[in-house]
Amino acid sequence: MHDALSAIGTGGPSPVLLATGADAVYAALRDAIVSGGLPAGARLTEVELCRRFGLSTTPVREALQRLVHRGLAVRAVARGVKVRTLSPRDIQDIYELRLLLEPSALRASVPNLTHAGIEALGAMLSRARVELDRHDMVALSAVSDEFHTGILAGSPNRPMVQWIEMLSDQRRLLAVREWTSYDRAAAEHAEHHAILGCIAARDAEGAATLLSRHISTSAGAPPTWAEGAGQ
Repeated sequence: MHDALSAIGTGGPSPVLLATGADAVYAALRDAIVSGGLPAGARLTEVELCRRFGLSTTPVREALQRLVHRGLAVRAVARGVKVRTLSPRDIQDIYELRLLLEPSALRASVPNLTHAGIEALGAMLSRARVELDRHDMVALSAVSDEFHTGILAGSPNRPMVQWIEMLSDQRRLLAVREWTSYDRAAAEHAEHHAILGCIAARDAEGAATLLSRHISTSAGAPPTWAEGAGQ
């Protein structure tokens, strides 16, 4: 963990950390996990994190609880919190849940998206292109996740959207691993453009069909990096 978080520094809290507390700790740890800087199984100890961020135990504990709640970490008996290890079964479960929820939410969202909202989605894809060209997969995953969230903004089923949002960090983690292992980032970017094309044409069924195909293609990529893969 020392190496993974070394860029944050140890000389006390910055004004940003003081202002945001648990949010800043959570964001830093989330990005380190998504990038692979904090590998599966790495222990996350409160004492070390408090020292690293120059904060008290309360915001650090809150950030760790959020990591567990969002599926990026687990509580190990008598060993505190550690980065979650995903098995092929875990990954399959995540994709199955996405396929169950996201196309349905998108189908309901498309008729309600405003022109300004659709333009904002296009701007997201422009930003994604920049990150893709820079080969910054972590930054790309953040913009990609913003797009996946944005296309559902018009859905009237808020409980469904909240369930989907709970998967967003795991979605980012899987995306970065997939892009690194199978070089699918450019193809996924093109698929996002196709989905947006259907949305702009108010073709809700077409958009939902493309999103289902988009998720299914990712689900079909063998997770060679997962715990127990190939056994």
